[in-house]
Amino acid sequence: MDIQDLKSVLKSPLAIGNNVLIRRSGEYHYLGKIISFDSQQIVLSNAAWVADSRYFADFMEFGLFAPGIEIEPFGNDTLVSVPRLKAEVCDWSHALPIEAIGR
Repeated sequence: MDIQDLKSVLKSPLAIGNNVLIRRSGEYHYLGKIISFDSQQIVLSNAAWVADSRYFADFMEFGLFAPGIEIEPFGNDTLVSVPRLKAEVCDWSHALPIEAIGR
């Protein structure tokens, strides 16, 4: 498969309405639904701070049921702006948390 074929098949998780995990280099990670983005920031609704995702592969596979994780939601009406610089955006196929996990 050449690069043009890949571009037609692959879709970026960075799209309005998508649930995502955003990993920031050396900083916190966030879960939420993208409601807007531009070259500077990504704005999330239903956002949560991921204090500890433990093993990344387990977290991505098992979501909120991964062992040893710690997550704290901001609250349903809170919008969170995450700088795009050094942000890794991953598709999140699990439910978003509505209550704290692991405290």
